[in-house]
Amino acid sequence: MDCHTLANNEEIMETIADLSSEWLLVFDRDESLISVTLPSAYRSRVNVETFYHLFEPSEADRFQMYLYELSRGRADRLETFQVVYQGQIRHITCNGIALSEGLMVKAEELEEEKGIVQTLKQLPIPYFLIDHDKRIRSSNPLFRELLKTIEEPLGESDGELVEGFPFHETISKLSDIVDENNKNATVVFEKEEIRLTVHGSLVTPDQMCVFIKDETVEHRFEQLLTYKQQMESVSQIAAGVAHELRNPLSVIKGFIQLSKLSNSLNKYYETISSEIDRMNLIIEDFLSMSRKKIDKKKVSPSELMESMLMIFRSESLLHDIDFTFAIKDSRRYLYVNDQMIRQVMLNVLRNSIEAYENWDGDKRFTMMTHVEENIYVITLEDYGPGMPAEVLEEIEKPFFTTKDKGTGIGIPLCKRIVEEHKGTFKVESALGKGTRIVITLPLYSKHEQMRS
Repeated sequence: MDCHTLANNEEIMETIADLSSEWLLVFDRDESLISVTLPSAYRSRVNVETFYHLFEPSEADRFQMYLYELSRGRADRLETFQVVYQGQIRHITCNGIALSEGLMVKAEELEEEKGIVQTLKQLPIPYFLIDHDKRIRSSNPLFRELLKTIEEPLGESDGELVEGFPFHETISKLSDIVDENNKNATVVFEKEEIRLTVHGSLVTPDQMCVFIKDETVEHRFEQLLTYKQQMESVSQIAAGVAHELRNPLSVIKGFIQLSKLSNSLNKYYETISSEIDRMNLIIEDFLSMSRKKIDKKKVSPSELMESMLMIFRSESLLHDIDFTFAIKDSRRYLYVNDQMIRQVMLNVLRNSIEAYENWDGDKRFTMMTHVEENIYVITLEDYGPGMPAEVLEEIEKPFFTTKDKGTGIGIPLCKRIVEEHKGTFKVESALGKGTRIVITLPLYSKHEQMRS
């Protein structure tokens, strides 16, 4: 039976279509449609003249190309196309064959798509389906409720363009990522205090399902928790500063009272001046901890380290300490505030000098650097008394100090400065075995974009 005979036997065609729910399409040698037989649900509205009205223009062109390739034996026999019937997007899988008189194509609607929509509508989270034109094809009530909370209500029926939504840029970005990479993607939408995590996934070749998680409450809670922690830190620091200032103030007050008894302030002047300097140091350290902006620039690692050599040599010589070093160069750069990094290293050296004050053993201090992939590692080490485990556990806490005149801000401040440079500051120590400070800083290539 040739194509024209089959096309003319309308009764047989309709019986086959009703039994199998398949679409039967017959084309002549010029790929012109000469017969269309559809299941009864479509039959009253679709015929040879109106068949191509089911397709969007671009999809109709793709279907015509499929027929062209099929007639020449170059097309895959199975192909999926999108059609629109009564305002609903549907997908049909076509299986074509070339005959002597033309083409015959069997097509079947994907029932799995209906199942996907029904399943999605029962999910306990907001969702919607959009097509490649970014037009909403299906959504659930939770999605509509979500839009109301951000004062952008959806219409009564699906089919609206995403362009009308407050987060249309987010959806468009998500859709582009999914289309380009053909995989799932997640983006975040934020507006004032609203925070939504938006996840997109292809469910058919032409439709993406978008799931939305409303994280507004969690985000607000995190903000409140962060604020609470900041206030606790401020309270702790303020209490520490008040405590540290009380000691020198008590000394100053006592010596002023003594000066009244002796009618002379001169012999107490040096002590009072020293205590005032100590108070000033406490305040300066406190202000340093609250510093926000750091001006950074590209710095050669070797130049930065070599700039410390003269200071380290002179300080070590002055305190009878044997200083050794080994500096590893790198073609890449550090992106730092060099003055602040120098201050960190100088603070480490001075801590070691103070640790050696009552030390009877050898006094040595080493500065070693090396490169680990994209990290510049600076190791500063002394071989003095070291610290017991209980002190090591507390050393990074603000205002903890083992020194008679220490502020307890030095190590925490050093750690904070290094971390603000996206690095790490690690203290290693054992009683009787000295202390090692390991500082790491990220390296950047010459043309790499660096961000503060």
